[in-house]
Amino acid sequence: MNNLFWANIIRLWKSRLTGLGIAVFSGLALVLCIDHYYYFREDMILDGIFFGYVYIAGIPVSVLAGLFLGVEYGDGTIRNKLIAGHKRSTVYLANFFAVFVASLMMSLAYIGVICAVGIPMFGGLTSDWQIIVLMLFESVLTLGAVSALFTMVGMLWQNKAVSAAICILLAFGLQMLTIAVQSKLAAKEFYEGNVYTSDVSNDGEIEMISLEGQRNPNYVGGTKRVVYEFIYDFNPVSQGLQIADMYAEHPKHMGLFPLYSLIIIFGGTGEGIWLFGRKDLK
Repeated sequence: MNNLFWANIIRLWKSRLTGLGIAVFSGLALVLCIDHYYYFREDMILDGIFFGYVYIAGIPVSVLAGLFLGVEYGDGTIRNKLIAGHKRSTVYLANFFAVFVASLMMSLAYIGVICAVGIPMFGGLTSDWQIIVLMLFESVLTLGAVSALFTMVGMLWQNKAVSAAICILLAFGLQMLTIAVQSKLAAKEFYEGNVYTSDVSNDGEIEMISLEGQRNPNYVGGTKRVVYEFIYDFNPVSQGLQIADMYAEHPKHMGLFPLYSLIIIFGGTGEGIWLFGRKDLK
């Protein structure tokens, strides 16, 4: 597998896709530094944007995986590798590791710009080094989970355009799921504050009514909340958001992120190898 892996890495390194991905991550890092310096300045710390690459990785990695693997099919590279005697599982794994390495390269570009530009603006990281190491470890596994999902999709569709489209739709789907579940979990069990505004009173003026302490009908509780929390924590995009914010509503749940990511990596890769092994290559 080493020969296949390094061949993929060389092709990735020469690919415009990788260069574009690195440029996008670097540009976003620069924009975040400038934006946060302009709006927050003295109140801003580097920790707030350092891990942003985990959350933004979904769509760029989906594009890269879909197009990179689509070209493998289009150029007949995958068929040639199989004709040369390589096992399907070996070909699959080599492509997964290539996509994973590409995601790490783009993330390192982001971190490089954040350090080069952000440290002079905001100073160094303020969190304990143990927390930083843990976040880095979890972020690498989250990138691995994202790479596993998009590799599986990319390896099962031979058409480059279809492969890229499905990968992008999956990325947006995970993003929308993150937003939807987060909004549900954000609802408080009881209203807070002194007054809330109703629609319009009988005399046509805005009416202020107190709801403090009253139960919020939009609150999700019980077993349903446990399910929502699991979906939110299991979704790699949601994991990326919580890692980027360095905050979770239930900090103990973050300890499960590595387990969830490993389940996606091994489960998605195993399923992908099984399906690819039965795929009729035209």
